[in-house]
Order: sequence, then C-alpha cells, then structure tokens
Amino acid sequence: MKTKLIIFDLDGTLVDTIEGIGFSMNKVLENHGFPTHSIEAYRGFVGNGLKNLAKRTLPEDHRDEETIDLCYKEMLDVYSQYYSRGIALYPGIDSLLDQLTKEGYTLAINTNKDQRITEYIVKELLSKWNFIKVIGDEGGYPKKPNPEAALAIAAQGGFKAGECVYVGDSEVDYKTAVNAGMKSVLVLWGFRSREELIKLNPEGVIESPHEIFKMINP
Repeated sequence: MKTKLIIFDLDGTLVDTIEGIGFSMNKVLENHGFPTHSIEAYRGFVGNGLKNLAKRTLPEDHRDEETIDLCYKEMLDVYSQYYSRGIALYPGIDSLLDQLTKEGYTLAINTNKDQRITEYIVKELLSKWNFIKVIGDEGGYPKKPNPEAALAIAAQGGFKAGECVYVGDSEVDYKTAVNAGMKSVLVLWGFRSREELIKLNPEGVIESPHEIFKMINP
C-alpha cells in the first residue's frame, strides 16, 4: 500500500530540544535541593511527557505524587521560559520536509510534549511547512503509545493505517506505530542509542533524514 501520510514525533526526531529540557528540569531540581543530571542523561529520561520526566529525575525516595506534581507544574513554567535554549532542527530535516512536500506527502506531528510549548516550537522552527495536525500532551488525546492521536490524524486526512508511516526516535514511538497498525521508522540521531532501537525490530532504522525515502518508497 502506497505511503501517503507521514506522522513525525517532535523531540529527538525533527527538533533537538535536549539542552532546554535538561537546563529547565535541573533548575526545578535545584530549587528543591535535589541532585541535578547531565544533559546527556536527559536523553534517557525523555519520551513520555514532562510529568514522567519529573518523576524520573527526582530521587527515588521523593517520587511521591505530591512532589512529582509540584515539580511537573514548576517544570511547565520554567521550560516555557527556556525551551528555546540550544534548540535547532536536526541537520537535513529542512531539506527532507521540502522534498516530502514537493512529492505530495501529507505531514503531521504527534508528540507527548506539552501542547502549548509544542505549538511555540512549531511556529518558530516549522512554520514553513504544512502539517495537517499537531497533537501534543493535553491536546485532547491520551499520551503515546496510545494510538488514538495517530489514528485521529489519519482519519482527518482520510487515510488508512497502512498508508501511514510513523517516524520517531524511541520505544514510545515504535509502540505507538505498532498500536496504530502503521509502519514504524526510527531515527538514530535522536535520544536513544542504536542498540536500544535495533532490539525493537522496527520496519526501518535510519541514520540520516533522506534515508526515509527507502522506507516509504521501497
């Protein structure tokens, strides 16, 4: 079945956001006297939304719901100020999106990132391209790997699951694709290692953006 719709994850797939995430969460942790983490460590913490990020970065003996909720709410505020710190499209993403648009593919974004901050980033870095839908956390759908958002995007465009490719950089994205009945393509420039991605056995693992054409036009 010919690919018609490509749904992208945001963080670690289209946009490198790790510095802003790590810097912001560390400020929250510092405010409470908790240990901070290296920016590199945050690559393993991200993927399931900011509330789960707060939980994972807190000391194990402070992961009660009250503390998690407090740090999550503070993170939303702090990150809204510093989300653009070090932010950039990954190399080759701009030309990839140009080519996909030129060839007539429909594009969309599905992320577990806060909806408001997602829209800030899309407006600042991705407004050149048309995405039929941008769904983030609190965008009216359950978080990934629940497939409801991905399937809603497909339905909006009038596409069957078999006509869609889901592109991401983590196990969360892979599970979302599987749950939605879509082909999964995982990228190696994001927040997970090659070993972590290969063991998931996705349909495709790519090292550079334009390799995606091998997956959508086999």
